Amino acid sequence: MRRLVPYPVLAGEIALDITEVRLDGVPLDYRMVAPSKRTVALHRAEREKWGEARLSVRLRTPVEELRNGDWREVLPQVIAFERRTNTRDVVVLKERDGDSWVGEITVFADRHLGRVQIGGQITATVGGVPGRIIGGVDAPWTVDLQATTPTRENSIKVTWADFSDEANPHLHDYRQDPWYVETTGQEPLIYLNRKVEGLEEILKHARAPEREVREAIASEIAKDAWVTLFNDALFAAEIDEDERAEWPGGWREGVLKKLLPGAFPDLSPREALQEAVARCRSGEGGGDLQNRIRRSAALQARQYRNIGALIRSTRRASEETR
Repeated sequence: MRRLVPYPVLAGEIALDITEVRLDGVPLDYRMVAPSKRTVALHRAEREKWGEARLSVRLRTPVEELRNGDWREVLPQVIAFERRTNTRDVVVLKERDGDSWVGEITVFADRHLGRVQIGGQITATVGGVPGRIIGGVDAPWTVDLQATTPTRENSIKVTWADFSDEANPHLHDYRQDPWYVETTGQEPLIYLNRKVEGLEEILKHARAPEREVREAIASEIAKDAWVTLFNDALFAAEIDEDERAEWPGGWREGVLKKLLPGAFPDLSPREALQEAVARCRSGEGGGDLQNRIRRSAALQARQYRNIGALIRSTRRASEETR
């Protein structure tokens, strides 16, 4: 939606294209540039360390309208912006072929954390006032710097560990807990504590009638993991300059898209994301949001079904001993 301003602006469309990306001088495979999604996937370059990414851009403008309009000192620009680090870089473009403006903008690895928005705008002197914005790109591009290993549907990697072992200092604070969900890496991970008496035996070797107990415990672990992953993913969701929530990418985006429909069944996924982020930012409705997420996580973990099976099994065992 275009904002109303008290001076003439361009009515025609302004389009931004990214034509080439160089990572430390080496051309990036253009398959990592998705024009349909307006995304540059730097994380897929499989380079842990790099310094800069140079993006060649082209801004296409309405020729006749720009040429005949009541403005002077026209400056087409491309802007790189990241809300999380509050960085903003602007580059003035050069005219080419009458309707196009070209140039390069650089994204530096040590200045950004996750997702950089690349937009375009045109400023001009209007009514004697310089620097007025007379047009802009409606849909910016996204440069994704984060490593994003998608999580398999309904699947999270699980590993057994001794939480008190010297080899696992990051787990020492949780040595009494039966499990721990780690979200700081490129892929989420559930640690199961083999020092909790009976946990490994019941989860690995349970037979009927213990099978229902195993499934109920596994569901509780899965539910807790989904809730933890959701909260981490929601915190990673960014807000663009128009106050719209953006998907965080990678496994975090997958988690949000998995749980939000169950939490807000009457909203579209994007509307649900906007609603969840708005509640977090305002500090209101947090309790209701967590209740919704726990319910959605329980459905994903099939907790209700497994607890029902455990109750029925316990009732049958009780009746047989009477």
